[in-house]
Amino acid sequence: MTTGSILIGIALFLIVGLFIARPFLIPPPQAKVVSERDMLEAEKEALLARIKALDFDGETGKQGDLEWEGEREFLVEKAADVLRKLDETEDVDAAIEAAIAKILNEVSP
Repeated sequence: MTTGSILIGIALFLIVGLFIARPFLIPPPQAKVVSERDMLEAEKEALLARIKALDFDGETGKQGDLEWEGEREFLVEKAADVLRKLDETEDVDAAIEAAIAKILNEVSP
């Protein structure tokens, strides 16, 4: 074997080895912290999409009137509950912002 082919073989071996070892060398990405408000927003959007799809199914006749009314009433109640919870978290957020503003006003002349 020639020296060139041995060097190419070693270089190829190193490249393949690094490619295979890459997942072990790179730290995993940090998981994003999801707040309660973000979860409520996502649930609200999902419920509104389900209500919209249910209304479409009711208009096209895929569901009977009794089934449609019962399911829609359930989804609307659940969405209203989520909206109430969102309003409660807004009050907490506003209180936190007010407390921060008060602290900043006390610190700065």
